[in-house]
Amino acid sequence: MQTLLKHVNIIGKDSVIDSGYVLFSEESIIKAGKQPINETIADRVIDGKGSYVAPGLIDLHNHGRHGYDCMDATEKAIETIARHQLKHGVTAFLGTTMTQTKENILAALKNAGKMTGLIESGSELLGVYVEGPYFSPEKKGAQPLSEIRDPDNAELEAMIEASDGTIKIVALAPERKHAIGTIRYLRERNIHVAMGHTNATFEEAHAAIRAGADMATHLFNGMRAFHHREPGIIGACLTSDDVYAELIVDGIHLHEKTVELAIRSKTPENIILISDAMRAADMPNGEYDLGGQTVFMKGGTARLKDGSLAGSTLNLFDAVRRMVKTYGYDYPEVFRMGSLNPAKAIDMDDRFGEIAPGKASDMIVFDQEFDLQQVIKSGQIHRI
Repeated sequence: MQTLLKHVNIIGKDSVIDSGYVLFSEESIIKAGKQPINETIADRVIDGKGSYVAPGLIDLHNHGRHGYDCMDATEKAIETIARHQLKHGVTAFLGTTMTQTKENILAALKNAGKMTGLIESGSELLGVYVEGPYFSPEKKGAQPLSEIRDPDNAELEAMIEASDGTIKIVALAPERKHAIGTIRYLRERNIHVAMGHTNATFEEAHAAIRAGADMATHLFNGMRAFHHREPGIIGACLTSDDVYAELIVDGIHLHEKTVELAIRSKTPENIILISDAMRAADMPNGEYDLGGQTVFMKGGTARLKDGSLAGSTLNLFDAVRRMVKTYGYDYPEVFRMGSLNPAKAIDMDDRFGEIAPGKASDMIVFDQEFDLQQVIKSGQIHRI
């Protein structure tokens, strides 16, 4: 069935088309542009009444929400996360694991691997982001210290097999023993490498980038601090055009001017907005579990007992709204950071990230006040 969405402002990668239309089916977007268009070519016509339509959001770094975590290793967990991601305008995401025992990680990977694809009434699981266990004890954040260890290619081979080849990103600390060899090993297998939870110096980070590391896990958080005589990993990431930088823009993890610094240094083409959400997202204040550790969530902030931030309770639609309404970035820049760049970072921009012919019919519709109205996933319309 072909659906025509008319009288909408289409957010493109470089500009906004005022009073445009999008013609789409379940399989893909057929055409999009400036009105007028012959409405009789569509089986269904929807009047957007001046709303905005943007590509569906892609959350590459998401542990869980609504009481569930990818590490639960159950179908119900993935299904629940996917349904609640869709309610927040996220049409595709990666399930993210964390530092744990080998057995627990393998169980989560096996579960996610068999569920990769479109979840009924939910967002699409594109694969897995392996966050840990190859991190720095000094910058572990909410990763359990007892399970942090050096990179092990044999262990990674078992992870890849357990996931049925669905691992898209592995995050590690570049200064760990064997890390450079592991980066090369992963890139040979078309798995991207993010540098995170790391105390790496500038030179150690650059060695990782030369070996193929191409992302920074939640830039500024869980990293050696920048110093004017030793810029460290932050300096390396900000000055490298070959590295995408993840940002958590919840107003808690990063100061507004820190966000501005990153975007000025990297340009919007190299920034990826993430949620880094954990199971407390969409839930009331209280105590929650993260990797066997108790997390205390109050007022939207999740922390361990020692005060360390423990992921976030952010959703990606609130992130893009903050970027526009609070920080003042324009629509094309922000949706590039929330959709197209994530798709590019995992080599899936042939399907996702733009409202263009041939791309997946994954879109979100929101009003002039930036309130989400509809989410379109694979041509199916979900009203919010």
